[in-house]
Formats: sequence, C-alpha cells, structure tokens
Amino acid sequence: MNITEPQFRELLDRYLKGVASPEERSVLDAFFESYKEEFQQDPLIMDETTRREILQRIRERVMPDHRKRAVARPAWLAIAAVISIMVVAYVFLAAPDTAKIEEQALHSLVTETTARGQKSVIDLSDGTKVYLNSNSSLSFNNPFQGDAREVELIGEAFFEVAHNASKPFVVIANGVSTKVLGTTFNIRSRRDSTIQVTLVSGKISVKGTGDEAAVSPGQQAVIHRTNGSMVTRNVDVSKYIGWKDNSIIFDGLTPVQAADILGEWYDVEISVPPGSLRACRITATYNNESLENVLKSLEFLLHARVTYKDKKTIILDGKGCK
Repeated sequence: MNITEPQFRELLDRYLKGVASPEERSVLDAFFESYKEEFQQDPLIMDETTRREILQRIRERVMPDHRKRAVARPAWLAIAAVISIMVVAYVFLAAPDTAKIEEQALHSLVTETTARGQKSVIDLSDGTKVYLNSNSSLSFNNPFQGDAREVELIGEAFFEVAHNASKPFVVIANGVSTKVLGTTFNIRSRRDSTIQVTLVSGKISVKGTGDEAAVSPGQQAVIHRTNGSMVTRNVDVSKYIGWKDNSIIFDGLTPVQAADILGEWYDVEISVPPGSLRACRITATYNNESLENVLKSLEFLLHARVTYKDKKTIILDGKGCK
C-alpha cells in the first residue's frame, strides 16, 4: 500500500488517539506482523501499550521538531530508532525485501539537541568535531551516505571538519548551504535577520537562495533572510567563536541583543522595556562569568537597574547610558 507522507502522519495521529478505522489500523498491523520474528527474538511482549510507545517514537521521528529534549524511556525503546527507519521504508516503498530494510537500518538519522543554557561537543563518524551552542540542533546520518557528508543545523555551531577531498562536508542552515573539504568555521542561524558564516581556517563556499561566494579565513558571509542577498566582509573571528570557549563577547550590541544572548546562555528571560536604555551600545567580554556578575557589570556600564521577578525572569531597565 502506497500513501503520501502527510497521509502517513495523519494515520499515526489517528492510531495514537484511538480513532483509526479498522482499515487504517491494518496498515500498521501489517508492519508489525511482517516483523513478528524479529520481535519474538527479544524478550519484549508486544502488548498495546508497547505498540503505542513505539509508534509515538516513530511519529516524533517523521514529524520534525529539532527543539525536542531527550527524555528518559524504557530500555526496550532503543529499537524504536531502527523501527522508524523500517516503517518509513515499508509504507513508502511498498514493503521492500529484508535485505533492503537491513541496509536502511544501518544508516540511522541522528539529531543532537541542546537546551537553553547547555552546550555540547559532537564527534562525527568521519572525525569531524562539532561544538553545538545552546538551544541548537544538528541532524545527520550515522554513518554518512552518498557523495557528501551532509548535516543540518538549527541555531549555532562551530565545526572542525576532517579533511576528505573526495567527500565534501556540507552544512544546511535555513536554506543556506556551506560546502567545505576540511576547515574550521562557525555558523549562526537563529532568530536574527541574518545568517552568519565565519571562517577561521581553510576555504568554504557559501550558497544562499541566490548568491554564492567563496569565503577566505578571517572573512564572514552574511546572508539576509528576507531577500537572500549575501555580503562578504572581513571580521575579527574571535568575536564570533568565543562562545565555544565560554567567552561572551559583546561588540557594540544593544541591550536587547545582549539580553537575547544572555537568555540563551543562562536559560533565563531578560526583558528590556521600551525607553532610552535600548539606544545604548555594549562593548565587553566575559570569561566564564556567572549571570549575576554579568548583570552587575551591565548595571554599571549602562547606569541601569536589574530586577529579578523570579530566578528565571529578569528586567533590565534604566534611564540610559548617557
């Protein structure tokens, strides 16, 4: 039976809500039946609760949401990652043979996610190291497939790419493609109006919706989200990669911009009410500092006042820096 991806998503929703028709249930029943022997080799008992847990896991896989945080689950759910690959192959390719399914299962899609206030270091199968900033996610096949080592980024990350002349490394970030062979660079793709690709060493090619540019060390490609235009400029790269070494660098930022960065860094909400304070500019560097110390510094620099509504909600207000 061949169905479209939206139909498959709706089927999972209806099944998990208990409103699927007998015909709809038979699609997923056929899948479980086709893998009956594999399930029997495991001490797992396929009761209705277990089936729903597995289908919920599959639903999470086929409905992208890169900001989901990992939660504790029973050990048997480790098979869900493999089953998610199997079920997609089964539904969309009309039940391929066992050999093809096993080949699919060997190449699993992995998504690494950090919450606000967290960072992580990811070692990829090719030797590439990725520093993932807070509130970000990186998706990739493990191991890589095809002629390119492709990953998808949401948020911000610093890449130390292992050299492979025959298999380029490609980062997709909000429609912007960065292609390299082996180099170190940083990509920032958040809620800002621009996407920034900053090169430390090596060479990269950056392609937006229209323009494409070669970037050299010490340069940054800036892509505007609204129209896809791109400009390349010389920058002090240390100001854009300091975060991976726990350094917060404000280089002429407004209090609102600084509040957004601190919110991601320390997992808090900092608001700056409308007023003259918003016109101020902040130039400062903080190395491994606590949030309390950073806010005390901003109070001094901006002649501002910090008010804690609670541990996670903070107001930065004042008459302005002049």
